[in-house]
Parts: sequence; C-alpha cells; structure tokens
Amino acid sequence: MAYLTATRGFKSGGYDARSNASPSAEPTPANPDAVPGGANQQVLIGTFEYEEEQATSLELGAKMTLLEGAGELNIALFLTEYDNLQVSIFDGTLGFNVGNAASAETMGLELDGRLALSETLMLTAALSLLDFEFKEFQNGQCFQGQTPDSPDGRNCIYDGKTNQYVADFAGNISLAWRSPISDSLLATATIDALFTDDFNPTQNLDPALEQDGHVKFNARLGLSAIDEKWDVALVGKNLTDEAVITYANDTPTSFSVYGSIGHYAFLERPRSVALQWRYRR
Repeated sequence: MAYLTATRGFKSGGYDARSNASPSAEPTPANPDAVPGGANQQVLIGTFEYEEEQATSLELGAKMTLLEGAGELNIALFLTEYDNLQVSIFDGTLGFNVGNAASAETMGLELDGRLALSETLMLTAALSLLDFEFKEFQNGQCFQGQTPDSPDGRNCIYDGKTNQYVADFAGNISLAWRSPISDSLLATATIDALFTDDFNPTQNLDPALEQDGHVKFNARLGLSAIDEKWDVALVGKNLTDEAVITYANDTPTSFSVYGSIGHYAFLERPRSVALQWRYRR
C-alpha cells in the first residue's frame, strides 16, 4: 500500500499564567542584586500572551509485505512547516515563558520492518533520519555567557539552528527468540540495541551540555506457561551503563544574579537488572 497525505493543523494561542514576564512591552527594571553589566537583567518583557501555531504537513509512504509474508517494511517521508511555532523557554531567572518562534521546518525519513528468520526467531529494526531548522526565530534564549545578537539586544537569533532533542539519526534493532521447551513451558529471549546520534537536551542549545551519540543494550530472558498465564523473567536494561542526559538547563539565578555559569540535568537510569514475575487471572 502506498499513500500520500497533505494536512494542515493548528494550536490556538493563549495566555501563559505561569510566566514571570510582564504583559507590558516595556522591560522590567534591572535586578538590583544582579552583577552590573551581566546578562538577563532586562529579559522579563511581554511574553505573557502567545499566538496561534499553524502546521502544514506532507507525507509520502508505503507499507509492504515481503517474502510471502515473512517480512514487513514500512517507509515514510515527511515535511512539516510551522508558522508561529509555540515554544517554552527558561527566562534565565526562575520561570518558563511560552512564546512564538516565527517559523520552522522539519523533514525526515522513517523506516521500520520485521523479518521472521525462522519459526522461532524474529528480527525487528527501525531507523529515523531527521532534520529540523528554525527558519526565522529572532528571540531565542541565549545560553549563559553568550553575547546577545538579536535586534532587541537581549536575546539570540536562532535562524538556521536545530531544536532541542533533534538527532540526525536514531533507531533500534532487536532479535527475539520464542519457542516451547515442553508441553507446558515456553521460553523467550530478547536482546535489543537502541542507538542515537548527538543531540542537545537544553532549550537554549547550550553546547556545553551536548549529549554524545551512544548505543544502549537491553536483554530479557523469560520462562512462562504455554497459555502465558504466568511468566518469570530476568531483565537487564542499559547493560553498557551509558550516562544519558534526558533534560538540562541553566541553574536559576546562578548567572543573572551571581555571574556564575551553572547547570542542572536529569539522567536516565544507569544499568539495572531485575527479576520480574507476572500472573494473569
């Protein structure tokens, strides 16, 4: 099956009730405790209201059955253009303000498939290639110590930059074995690898916090009843103990008040091994 879709969607505008920014177009007074001449002293300005976001998308794809049913392959090419893309950005002090980037574009290719190597062994895999670019975004948040280059003298131009969490490629591959070992018992074993290219987990794209590309391995060894009423399994996740940042940002007030560059981050779980048991009534 092949398909082509064209869609247009929108998210309504609104008001950011949690914003520290004044609805006024005038900047707030400089923080009297801030470092003289430091950054982020005049940033709390009129982002209280944000505009409607619109997106126009094209997708071309195909879903295929191969090798007399032993394999499946899905492929999709997509392009989405955003107008007034809604973004939530840390204000460099204590809060997050919702505002609009003027325009952005994302495009990519997605592949996924399955192949029965035998009656008991299945191979699955997926791959995505992604490109994101702000076409026009004049008021992005500067990272700590960055010199503002926006016309307003406070923010940074993001034109031509990518976005948070965008990796050029990512995917997974898995090998699963499943077979009866007696009239009443079923054994299963799975190993999978999840891989990704470099990406930035910060909203201000701070290069100091760039997450390196990596591969994570997981495995599962299980034993269950033939009717799967119960099962017990040994499960291992992130077996190579990769340190992966899931989110990072500036430490509140560290630079705007004290002139010190600081960050905080959340990490994925390190390597874990667990014994799992389930019973279904």
